[in-house]
Amino acid sequence: MSDHGPTRLETELELLEAMYPEQTHYDPKSRELKFSHDNHASLLLRLPESYPELGLPDIISATDAAKNDLRTRVKVAVKDVGLAEGEEALDAIVAAFQQIIESVPAISNAVSVNSDATAGAHGSTSKTVIVWLHHLLNTNKRKIALLPPAATPPVCGITKPGYPGVLVYSGPSIAVTEHVNDLKAKNWQAFQVRYEDEELWHFAHGMDVIEVESMSEVVKDVETEGAIGKTQKEKLLKAIGISDLSADDLDLKSVAEYFNQQEAQRYWEEGAANGCLFCRLIAAVWADAGQQYGCYRSGYVKIGQTTNGQYSLRLANILSKLPHTVDRGVYATIAIYLEDSGLHIRLERYKPIPRQAIDSACLNLAKQWLSTCQNGHRRCDEKFDTAGPSRLVELRGDAIKLVVNPEESTRGSYVALSHCWGGSQPLKTTLKSLAGFQEQIPANDLPRTFSDAIYITRALGFSHIWIDSLCIVQDDDLDWEQQSSKMASIYSNAELVLAGVAAGSANEGFLRKPRQSCERTISLDVKGSETTFTYRIVPDSHDFIEEPLHKRGWTLQERLCARRFLAYGNWEMSWECKESSCCEHHGNNLDSDLNSQLEGSFGARMDTTNPQAFAQLWSTRVVYPYCRRLLTRMTDTPVAISALAARFHSRYQGTYLAGLWKEDLCKMLLWFSKPPGCPSSSFAPTWSWMSLELPHAIDFDPTVISNHAAEEILVYNVQTEVTPSTTNPYGPVSSGTIHLAGILISASLEAGPSPEGLWESTKLSTLRHNVSGTISYIDTPIVRTDVRLMDGTEESTTKRKGKQEDSSGGPYPVMLLPIFRYGWGVTGLLLGRSATCVGAYERIGMFDYLAEVKFESMRKDYGVCDVMLV
Repeated sequence: MSDHGPTRLETELELLEAMYPEQTHYDPKSRELKFSHDNHASLLLRLPESYPELGLPDIISATDAAKNDLRTRVKVAVKDVGLAEGEEALDAIVAAFQQIIESVPAISNAVSVNSDATAGAHGSTSKTVIVWLHHLLNTNKRKIALLPPAATPPVCGITKPGYPGVLVYSGPSIAVTEHVNDLKAKNWQAFQVRYEDEELWHFAHGMDVIEVESMSEVVKDVETEGAIGKTQKEKLLKAIGISDLSADDLDLKSVAEYFNQQEAQRYWEEGAANGCLFCRLIAAVWADAGQQYGCYRSGYVKIGQTTNGQYSLRLANILSKLPHTVDRGVYATIAIYLEDSGLHIRLERYKPIPRQAIDSACLNLAKQWLSTCQNGHRRCDEKFDTAGPSRLVELRGDAIKLVVNPEESTRGSYVALSHCWGGSQPLKTTLKSLAGFQEQIPANDLPRTFSDAIYITRALGFSHIWIDSLCIVQDDDLDWEQQSSKMASIYSNAELVLAGVAAGSANEGFLRKPRQSCERTISLDVKGSETTFTYRIVPDSHDFIEEPLHKRGWTLQERLCARRFLAYGNWEMSWECKESSCCEHHGNNLDSDLNSQLEGSFGARMDTTNPQAFAQLWSTRVVYPYCRRLLTRMTDTPVAISALAARFHSRYQGTYLAGLWKEDLCKMLLWFSKPPGCPSSSFAPTWSWMSLELPHAIDFDPTVISNHAAEEILVYNVQTEVTPSTTNPYGPVSSGTIHLAGILISASLEAGPSPEGLWESTKLSTLRHNVSGTISYIDTPIVRTDVRLMDGTEESTTKRKGKQEDSSGGPYPVMLLPIFRYGWGVTGLLLGRSATCVGAYERIGMFDYLAEVKFESMRKDYGVCDVMLV
């Protein structure tokens, strides 16, 4: 939703890549970072969703070339560094791991320079080095960086404090080597020397080492001499974050004035005090936005060019507290506009956003978006190749009526409404009203959301609309079952899906609601006259906005199945299709959820034979967001996602199994609930996430959404049998079993409620082995119970606790079913014997990081057996 610059994480990752070329790989989906050392050692980190603002990376694995587990040593080393939440930590963790791997005195890890090039007191060979530091803020540390040994020939260069700390030294090889080795011996955090060259760079400031406050001063102070030197210096500057910018932008007098802004807020203020108009504008907006809208972290200045030759000015990646957004604060973008058209400043002119969506300007913009897509987007014309809706609401003149089995030509040109029913039931079709609605639907009886949707439908040139409560007979179970199974085709074949995102009920409407606006006007003295600027602050993503429609479970598939999606929200009107996305605040070419999620999930260009992509897409793009939404009836859990399952099947031809897919079943079984949830009141097999009530935080083990290939799959001969309970093959099921061969390990689990009242597992142990490092997640609160075995005897086991059951004390007898073996350990399921199906097992949770060495010992004690999961 915003045109913003790089985030703190993106900047940190770019720095890390510059420090360790071709040694780091980051997967944004799993948020995992892998670092590969030169001697085949590897480090795997998982970044919390809130990092780097909150939390520190988790150390998933750390192994040397012999595959020894070094996680504990790395954690201790990182703890000694003293990292704090809210600061960048990746380079420090990687440096700590690297130091452990190399296991040699710090001074021998100094930059590898030509030590034999030291003949003579002064040495004839020149050397330039670039040194990266996690930060350079401490006063004593900065003094040392500025004071090369006095007894050596002179060293010149630049040091820059802050994050990252950057040192550029030039001089005779012996002098540079000695100074860098002295610094390396200090064991400073994340000290890396990543660039060396036998060329002496020339600095305009002379033959001293000086400190600069911004990288813009590096641009000014490094003199380019020769094509080779220029190329090498450009690589350096690019790695540090310097890129070219026209000096004409916003009347900037030099490139330096721009880059000062990226460093920190204090540079804006200093630039303003020195008379820079650009800095004065940024500082004034920042101060006002902080006071008015709680902006409490500076971001990046982003300058772009608009289609009419003006420049857009954005403060991107600002962390703010805004109305109608999530409580934890959101990333937002501040757009700055010029109101005085008489000034010769090439800054984007201010255009007001209508306070209500009923405004003709909004309708004209919607028409423009629709026309552009219909006439120019080939991929958006692709329709779902199945039958269309059985009923539509027809709009002829002022008449409104329900048509049954509409003509084929009509089926391909209709609007579908996505909306919230709310607490009060909307106008709906019943067996009693069906015949009357085919004659006429009284306009005065329509709730406001329906009236608004019909108004927009007519204004955009359509004569038919699909509304669920009117086009499905609500008291006919068979009709509801048949029509709900067609949701994929209904929303995919609609020419447009119209979403009343801001309306919490059918009675609220969305066209006349006052829309949220966070904009302010400030004035600055420019060349002796007062000049007016307006700034507007908007969340970076619609996902940050707490819109009623985004909370409803049914609407996820309505959005992701759509070819075109026009949304009316609390902040603005927005457009998404397969090829573009637009909004009122920031225009075109924004990040599109439909483009990245829907096309990424279901697009024809996706490699349909890639099982890894199959598991990733379903788990991250469908299950993860769906499980966090609300459903009025738990029996709707499988149905409200069935359209997406049908659409998924049409692309991948997979076998659907109660929320999972057979083609990558072993990975998909590794879901977990944190914190534990409640068993669902409707039936689903325990091995499916659908067996828990929604909304709940269901997630998948990172192996599902990462690029890590298992070293060994520990289950074999996997067979499945799932029986649908309706005619919808993607709907509810009456039974579901998985048969496989694997290793069952007897274990004991300790678990109970935390001080906050949430259940959590605390300790897992087996009869013969200490597995204290293993992590376990339980799906729900658990209880002990006795079950009858096939030989007639009874055995104590563990099961999920029902809502009305009393708690029982632990420890709880469980079985471990290992599924995958990785370099860092074994992962699998926690099982208990089934009380309802003799000889079968029910899922009660998941375990991870079972030490590989201990597992190898266990597998000798337990043979492979047949296992049935229900």
